[in-house]
Amino acid sequence: MNDILVDVSLHPYRYNERESAKSHVDFLPGFPNSVILFDRGYPSEDMFRYLNSKGILFLMRVPKTFKKAMAEQKDALFTYPASRNKESLTLRSVHFLLEDGTTEYLVTNLTSEQMATEKFPDLYRLRWGVESKYRELKNRLEIEAFNSVKPVSIQQEFFAAMYLSNLVAVIKSKSDSRIIVSADNRRDYQSNRSYILNRIKSCIIRLLRSPLSICSEMICRIVEESSKICSIIRPDRKFGRYRKHTRRRYYNHMKSCI
Repeated sequence: MNDILVDVSLHPYRYNERESAKSHVDFLPGFPNSVILFDRGYPSEDMFRYLNSKGILFLMRVPKTFKKAMAEQKDALFTYPASRNKESLTLRSVHFLLEDGTTEYLVTNLTSEQMATEKFPDLYRLRWGVESKYRELKNRLEIEAFNSVKPVSIQQEFFAAMYLSNLVAVIKSKSDSRIIVSADNRRDYQSNRSYILNRIKSCIIRLLRSPLSICSEMICRIVEESSKICSIIRPDRKFGRYRKHTRRRYYNHMKSCI
């Protein structure tokens, strides 16, 4: 929610995403009354039982093929029966209609006392920040385009991109807090993320090689400049899903060296 990458990992292409998610959950400290939001690539009985056994509240999007979540009622319960070493597990299925006419299906262990049905669309919408972060990593930092074929070099590129993304997030947070709010402004503004990323790229080598005093001075200068180069926050913007995929998205001779 704060744009910071807390735990990241790099695995082979066919690695199980649910196992990766479990390792991330184990890494996180316990946050009481926190809810983890999952996309539709994670639902399974094993995943539900794992999260519930940890006492973790979750909200998970499921595909239409997930039969247990399909119900006529907008808010219904379904149960996984008990087996040899497993207790029965009762979960909640919620679905609602989106503006484009499609139906969104969610599964959660939040009870009706903890969360009313009408609040689930707004809760799951908070996951949009995760999609925006993926957009930054894949399109602007091009983490899927590697300049090397050696595992060690690929890991270096990957974690360097994660470091760069977190540095941009910290600077953007500081810049946003310095934006001057005027009564004449009809919209809310935020620092331009692309500008910050380009500024960091142009001086990252110097930042890493300079003494702490010079680094602090450079970052303060970028924060000050970024607070004056803003973009409008448009919370109600909507875009259709672009499903056409080209054979190649990146070309090694076109990727930036940083």
